[in-house]
Amino acid sequence: MVVEVEDDGRGFDVAETARRGDRADHALGLSSMRERMASLGGQFDLQSQPGRGTKVAFRVPLPREASA
Repeated sequence: MVVEVEDDGRGFDVAETARRGDRADHALGLSSMRERMASLGGQFDLQSQPGRGTKVAFRVPLPREASA
């Protein structure tokens, strides 16, 4: 399953946020999202630029249905 959320808002510098680490509240939120996706065997992708908005994508493998 893939869920993508995108906006055309303020955006932010992803590299700067990663560099500051958990000192920024939103950096802690981003690391939490990555951890949650990893715990589900999924992936978290983030794209953002100041003044150009943000896009996040969550990819989670769904279990295959058992054959009848």
